[in-house]
Amino acid sequence: MPARIRMTEAKVKTLPPGLHRDDKVRGLFVMVGPQGSSYKIQSSFYGYGKPVSIRMTLGRITDYSLDEARKWADDKLGMIRRGEDPRYETKVEPWTVRQMYDEFLASRAQERRDPVHSANIRTNRDRHLSKWLAMPMSAITHDMVRARHREIGESAPVTANHTFKQFRAAWNHAIEARGEHNIPPNPALGLKWFRPKPIEREEDEQDKALLPSELPGWWQAVQALDNPLRRNLHIMALLTGIRYGHLTGIRREWVHLDEARIWFPKMKRQKPVDLPLSDYLVALVSETEKLSEAMYPGNPYLFPTVAARGSKVYGHKKGAVVPIQDWREDTLATGHRLRHTYISFADKLAIPLTHRMMLVDHAVSGMHGHYANRKIKFPELLSAQSEITRLLLGACGAL
Repeated sequence: MPARIRMTEAKVKTLPPGLHRDDKVRGLFVMVGPQGSSYKIQSSFYGYGKPVSIRMTLGRITDYSLDEARKWADDKLGMIRRGEDPRYETKVEPWTVRQMYDEFLASRAQERRDPVHSANIRTNRDRHLSKWLAMPMSAITHDMVRARHREIGESAPVTANHTFKQFRAAWNHAIEARGEHNIPPNPALGLKWFRPKPIEREEDEQDKALLPSELPGWWQAVQALDNPLRRNLHIMALLTGIRYGHLTGIRREWVHLDEARIWFPKMKRQKPVDLPLSDYLVALVSETEKLSEAMYPGNPYLFPTVAARGSKVYGHKKGAVVPIQDWREDTLATGHRLRHTYISFADKLAIPLTHRMMLVDHAVSGMHGHYANRKIKFPELLSAQSEITRLLLGACGAL
């Protein structure tokens, strides 16, 4: 640490190269370098969950007098003593947490990222961080993040992890968009994630395939549903193994029944997929298209509904026609159980593993997956889909 020297206006301009401490204002320095001389301050405080050392330039000695620099340094050093970070003091209006998320979601939309995942980000934000949305980003501390993460995690550890991983990504995007000098360091850095509880597959009824003995009852329960669009959605989920988030988002323009396929611009792996349709599925989708048009004329979706009051999942107002948002049923197995069921039944047939993986949008590992062309394999995939459909319908007692 350089020794303090008695500073005067004249002496400041004749200092040799190096760092020189002011004798009156502790923390004020004059830095003399090859590019010129400038006033700097240096101090430290505890913030962002750790000790923070701050060094910042006030200005060149040719632009400010020594007295001006001392007054300015007193002001900035006083902020540091109060636990404030003067580096992020800016005339630019600070973003609120809501604006941070809005900018992040707008960027995702511009990059054509998965809209289902974007909807989940918005839902987690509104559900778990609603009290923060009007606050400036600079008001969010590491301690606040850690406390809220633990609070959510007491009942929903996976949700807590997802919420703050999304929060961390949104904050990093803000730093990239506005520059690190206008946004404080990310308060979610260094957060300790909850470790997921191991799944007991033999005991967890919500995470295993339906047994052959359960399928006839499941089929009857589906047929008893009042809404024919929801009925067809669940049947299609069973007979394709496709995730509900992708099924509900199907647009009618993606359907090509003359070619027995539905084209998805991208699925979870962020790649386009042609879903083969067995004869039964072609008839099911054709019926669904007619129902969709009859119930909601002119709408673009295969599985439409009307947005409920307060629904924010897709950012639509009440009464707007949107894809089915909540596909769960009170007394009916849905969701990933049907994907487990499809994959388990497909495994009973003499269908190549690569074909089974392609049908459910799983990545084919190794160089074989790199070179395999799904369009060339489409006839074989269609044949495999037809075999799986017959097996599942037979197990349901629907043949």
